[in-house]
Amino acid sequence: PGGGEPAFVGVQGVGYLIPRGIEVSVPESVVEVLKNAKQDIITQDPDTGELHTEMVYTYPFMVLGEAA
Repeated sequence: PGGGEPAFVGVQGVGYLIPRGIEVSVPESVVEVLKNAKQDIITQDPDTGELHTEMVYTYPFMVLGEAA
């Protein structure tokens, strides 16, 4: 969601706007919020009509390393 707009993450009353496609440093608590932001994608097989559910991250991200 949000396309190319920054992702907003709130942790204990503090808001973070995280730009997309740019490497940034964030507190571990922000990473935990992102790990827990998930949604189910439901698709239907056009041949059988069977429904399939797949869990995906709402805001895909990568952890590149920890700050020294």
